[in-house]
Amino acid sequence: MSKSALCGRKRLGENRNCLICGKEFYALPAQMKKDSWGRYCSRKCQILSQKKGKIVKCLVCGKNIYLIPSDEKLGRGKYCSRLCYVKSQIGRYVGSRGSNWKGGISPINKIIRRSLNYKLWRKSVFERDIWTCQKCGKVGGELHPHHIKSFSEYPKLRFITSNGLTLCRECHKKTENYGNKKSVIMGGENYEIQLETTI
Repeated sequence: MSKSALCGRKRLGENRNCLICGKEFYALPAQMKKDSWGRYCSRKCQILSQKKGKIVKCLVCGKNIYLIPSDEKLGRGKYCSRLCYVKSQIGRYVGSRGSNWKGGISPINKIIRRSLNYKLWRKSVFERDIWTCQKCGKVGGELHPHHIKSFSEYPKLRFITSNGLTLCRECHKKTENYGNKKSVIMGGENYEIQLETTI
């Protein structure tokens, strides 16, 4: 028996079903006069009724996101986080799609040295040599990966780890093929000349 029945009072409210969850609840007369209070069983259901947005999936990871109408109008709400947005932008503005594209005028040498394969080769050479110059024994600092067989003359050996050697800057400058220079014997003396070669 209800508390009001025990007291002998007449119940003035009525039982209603919540418009969100369908649960039956008792609404007081004062709540029935107010539109929002007499329709929902709890504050949670009342808040859910005010949401006008929709659930969409993140374009990268597929996670569900609640999208409000104003964000939908502005074209927002495609990604669940900043990380997913950044992942979606990788490779988007590369090459001819980039704003600074000038028709592919970068030298092939520069493209190769900026590639992922070159960076992985460089790292593997440094790790193999334990980040130590193989001539003077200097550890860390400004280290260079040196191609034992020339980068320009042996293209098939460019990314072979055994063709690499870790050297400090000073030791690297002393090598015979640093910076495209070649030793040329002229009049009995060695002269190093800079070759302007394009690969």
